Amino acid sequence: MRIIKKINNNFALAQDDQGRNLVAYGKGIGFPTMPYVLTDLSKIDRTFYDVQREHLPMFYHADEKVIALAIDIVDYVRLHVNAEIGDYLYYVLVDHINFAIERYKNNEYVPMKLSRDIRYNYAKEYDAGKWAWKYINKKMNLRLPKDEATIIAMHIVESEQSTQKSQREISIDEIIDEVMKIVSNDLGIEIRENEFNIYRFETHVRYLIQRIDDQEMGSKNMEIYESVVEKYPDAHKCALNVSQYLNKTLGRAITREEILYLILHINRLSDRT
Repeated sequence: MRIIKKINNNFALAQDDQGRNLVAYGKGIGFPTMPYVLTDLSKIDRTFYDVQREHLPMFYHADEKVIALAIDIVDYVRLHVNAEIGDYLYYVLVDHINFAIERYKNNEYVPMKLSRDIRYNYAKEYDAGKWAWKYINKKMNLRLPKDEATIIAMHIVESEQSTQKSQREISIDEIIDEVMKIVSNDLGIEIRENEFNIYRFETHVRYLIQRIDDQEMGSKNMEIYESVVEKYPDAHKCALNVSQYLNKTLGRAITREEILYLILHINRLSDRT
């Protein structure tokens, strides 16, 4: 294997014997002078093929502990869920874990009302999500809420379906383009394609479209909503515009629970763009 460019001490851009580009993961492979030929392949713990440009910042900036968690979780999912799991689950999980930790530190709890539906319709995925939630808490010494199991399960379901692009998927892509225009206009930010933070936000919008329901929030959750609205007024205004567009386009109501999560993602996008 030819190691071409260092990402960090343990990750590097590489090329296999067939000339295919990949990201290699192994302890210390980023130390030697680049480029070099690695003959002892036992030093490689994991390879990532078909890595898109927008995914590369994950390897540069993410905590290696979080990447290791994502690798372990994907391994568990592939062993216990009887379905083909797309590699992009690695990238989604790394981002989700980072964001979950960020929300935990900021005491921003987003309740998930779909737990019962996910448990019933995707039992294996939910069991894997529950295992992942417990595993993250144990390894990172955290107390993330149990709703994280549901969110991770939804990521798993999406990874199963990622290669099955239907006609509705094309429609969703068009809706996402319109949402990005709204966000760009409302926040006055430039949307650059192939950036990981843009890809991450688009992924959330895709999930939002697929899981819209019309349930009401409880009084406790309303307090959380009002607190976040007060804290991020610009993101709230933008989220309302997005929700109005989705309501009009999809003909279904957007819950305040979903608007709450959308506010947090829009604010995060604004801070990092």
